[in-house]
Amino acid sequence: MSNVSDPTPLYLSEIKWSKVCSPFRGRSRQQLVLIACDIARLCLHLLPKGEDRPRVAIETAEAWARGEATRERVIQAYEIAEAALNTALHFGNTKSATYYAAWTSISAALSDFLGGSAFDHCCDTAHYATEAGIDTKVIEETLRTHSLLGENE
Repeated sequence: MSNVSDPTPLYLSEIKWSKVCSPFRGRSRQQLVLIACDIARLCLHLLPKGEDRPRVAIETAEAWARGEATRERVIQAYEIAEAALNTALHFGNTKSATYYAAWTSISAALSDFLGGSAFDHCCDTAHYATEAGIDTKVIEETLRTHSLLGENE
């Protein structure tokens, strides 16, 4: 994981993922949410047993992208994911990047409300998945799958 006191690795990682994800620029927010969720799902096995809040956040974001969840439900799931992240940070959980990945995936669904863009949140999810220890090649393969699906997702 990068050293929190040195912002350079984070900055370089964000640039890298922005370039890797660039073929998805211009996709709909729903498509970007699904991409971010697929990446965040790669991290779920790293969570402590019984910790379901990030999974619920990801599932809610996916449901929203398919038109099956209301904005209110997404906001509730966002708040739950944020609470899980804050708890992990407070207790010094070494897997906090896993919580960040779930949090940024649902943030993509609320990007119009939170600021930033769904594309940026998608890139952030890839960054945090890497920070959580997910192999870059696995993330890139997930992105390639979405490239093949194209606009028909």
